[in-house]
Amino acid sequence: MIAAVEVNGPVVIDAPDVTLRDSKVLACNADAIVAIRAGRPADGYNADRTRVKNNLLGCSGSPEERADRGVSDVYGSAKGLVISGNNIWNVSNGITVENDGLVQGNFIHDLGHRPGDHHSGLSTHGGASNVIFDMNTVLLSQEAVSAPIVVYSDFASARNVSVSRNLVSGGSYCFYGGDTGAFAPAEGHIRFVNNRLSLVYGREGHCGLYGELTAFSPDHPDEFGNNVWDHDLRSPFP
Repeated sequence: MIAAVEVNGPVVIDAPDVTLRDSKVLACNADAIVAIRAGRPADGYNADRTRVKNNLLGCSGSPEERADRGVSDVYGSAKGLVISGNNIWNVSNGITVENDGLVQGNFIHDLGHRPGDHHSGLSTHGGASNVIFDMNTVLLSQEAVSAPIVVYSDFASARNVSVSRNLVSGGSYCFYGGDTGAFAPAEGHIRFVNNRLSLVYGREGHCGLYGELTAFSPDHPDEFGNNVWDHDLRSPFP
């Protein structure tokens, strides 16, 4: 366990069953503030079951110096990750996970924007399986961003992803629903339920610049329900 430390520079986790908690990690101009590497045993990378909990993860510099990611499953192969209770700022993307991961109770805000950036708060990028995004707060602006929460199928189809009880704002859309990328459509069981959409940073009537939801197919065994505006609990969806 690594606990109650202050680090100026990125943290790289290669071993299994490591916990980083109650610490402050500042890393500018880094690929990831916390890089979790697994799936390449020949290189000694086997960071399954990593826990990243209750940390301050950011960059103290200008947006031009921001880190690319707050917490990153670098090779998309780490299993059993728990990323919870972290305060993440001045990054391009907040948290990326792919396999058997729980991402819960994180606060992602004040992303560092460079020209050409397409930001996301919480993301999967291909082959996501058994991922839970629950009770996170993701506050984005609308400056060249994708969405607070994105499920992409860039490298393989997503399946069994649950997005629940999150508070989100900003973005081109509030959510990307898995049917996008080279391996779309998603394989199914993509759930967006009980989320709240904030008008803070959003254009009037929308959490996202172009709408609330995109790349989501009701033809799969997916679920989308009880997602409401935070200020009056009305649903923006038919």
